[in-house]
Amino acid sequence: MRAPIEIGYELWQQGRRVEALRMFERAVSETPREGRAHLYLAIALANQGDTARAEKHFAQAIALSPRDGFVFYNWGVYLHQQGRLQEALRAYQTAYTLDPRLAAAYTAARSLQGGAGGQGGAPPVASGQLATSHPTVSSSGIPLPPATPTRSSFATVGYICAILGPCIPLLGLIGGITFGALALSQGDRRGVSVIILSVLLSSIGFLCWGTLSSLAESSSPIP
Repeated sequence: MRAPIEIGYELWQQGRRVEALRMFERAVSETPREGRAHLYLAIALANQGDTARAEKHFAQAIALSPRDGFVFYNWGVYLHQQGRLQEALRAYQTAYTLDPRLAAAYTAARSLQGGAGGQGGAPPVASGQLATSHPTVSSSGIPLPPATPTRSSFATVGYICAILGPCIPLLGLIGGITFGALALSQGDRRGVSVIILSVLLSSIGFLCWGTLSSLAESSSPIP
C-alpha cells in the first residue's frame, strides 16, 4: 500500500491541491515524526494562505529533520515571500551548508546579502525537475522537494545487526539499538521492532556464551 505522503505528492504535482492537502494531513497523523510529512503539509497550508498553521509545521519539520537542506530551503522561500529577509537569509545559508547541491539556496542568499542594497528581490524559483538533487516549485512559488520513502535504511541495517546477536551479542545489542533509534528519528516505526529484536537475540547470545564458558571451566582438568 502506498504511503499517504507519496499519494499527496502525486496529487500536488497534478495540481489537485485540496486533495493533496488532505493527504499530507493524513501523512502527519500517521507518521508524526516524519519531517518531510510536516514540510509538505506546511507548503500546502502556505499555498492556502494559512500561515499560522504553516509556520507551526515548518517548525516541526526543522525540529524533526535538522540535517535536511530541503526543509531549510523551503522555509527560506516562505520567509522570503513574507518579507522576513534576515530570517530568510539565515535559512538559505543553512540549507546550502547542509546540502551544497542546493544552488538556488546559495544564489538566494547571495542576492539577499548583496543584491538590491541587501533588500532582496523576489523569492527564488527553482527550475529543477523531479530529481533527488533539486526542489520542484509549486504554484505558490514554494519549492516542493521530491517525495521520499518513509522507511529508512537504518532499520535494515539494524535488523542485520540484531540477527548477529546470537553469534556476536555485543555487536547485535549495540548495533541494533543504535540503528533502531536512528530509524525512529526518521519516522520509521520499524525502529521499535529492531530494538526489541536486538535485545532478545543478544540476550540469547550472552546466555549461550555464558553457558559455553561454564562448560569449558567445568571440563578443565583440576591441577
